[in-house]
Amino acid sequence: MTSTSPVNGHPACKMTREELRTFADDFLKYINTPDANPEQLAKMVAQDVATPLFYPGMRSGWEGVNDILQKLHGALSNYSMQLVTPIVDADSQIVVYFVKSVGVQTGYCPPSAGKAWC
Repeated sequence: MTSTSPVNGHPACKMTREELRTFADDFLKYINTPDANPEQLAKMVAQDVATPLFYPGMRSGWEGVNDILQKLHGALSNYSMQLVTPIVDADSQIVVYFVKSVGVQTGYCPPSAGKAWC
């Protein structure tokens, strides 16, 4: 995801490697929480966030992030993303997490089934 909002609300502010890692860990915890509070996400993700991965019927931006999480937790029991490899570049202010998605599909039907949820 990308955003045009500056780090910590100030364009000259740079986070340390540890701060970047903590921020990314908090975001991963949010993703792994069923029925997470969207107000918490608003503290981590800018309202103008761009979501390059779209699903049918999904809204874009910040609402889309919430939509994805609701669909994932609704379709997969015990859904979580487990951290495999973290990459943190403090100079560029970039964090990349390679994750493993875990869960048992229990709720989502493929479009060919003719209905959104089983």
